[in-house]
Amino acid sequence: MTRTGTSDWRDVIAAAPAVELPELLAMLGCQADRPRLVGVPTHPDNETIGAGRLVAAWSRSLGPVTAVLATAGERCVDQVATRRLGLGVLAVGFPVWLTNWGDPNESADPLWRLAARVANDVVWWSALQRFRTQLEPLDRGLRPVVSSTMLEHHTEQLLLSTGPVRP
Repeated sequence: MTRTGTSDWRDVIAAAPAVELPELLAMLGCQADRPRLVGVPTHPDNETIGAGRLVAAWSRSLGPVTAVLATAGERCVDQVATRRLGLGVLAVGFPVWLTNWGDPNESADPLWRLAARVANDVVWWSALQRFRTQLEPLDRGLRPVVSSTMLEHHTEQLLLSTGPVRP
């Protein structure tokens, strides 16, 4: 598998519509007064890297976010980071590595951007720093699991919808 450069995705991301949280809810057909966000990440830290800005925005304006973790996560110390985001329980299941490994010309699902907010970026970055086991080498001669190159792909909160979305 070939790693994709950030420049390969630049135009695709710029063309993705930026949506505010209420607009996103309407597009997804959510009609509840206090909708719930449930995340199912595949590994501890994916909810932070891949959806941290969304989780921060949601928890501040709509209420708690629930996350379900289905792996032991190699005993990753995740509770500290997820608490910073406002998660009550840990989450798994976002296209975290899409722009790192995926081909921008083959993406069939709609790509959206959550409207940028400095407060969301600050919370996301603060929570991300709690994953030292992912961001720093675990031993001499090893590279971090999540490299700075991979994080360069997460300049914005991207949302990928595989279900029906209203234009």
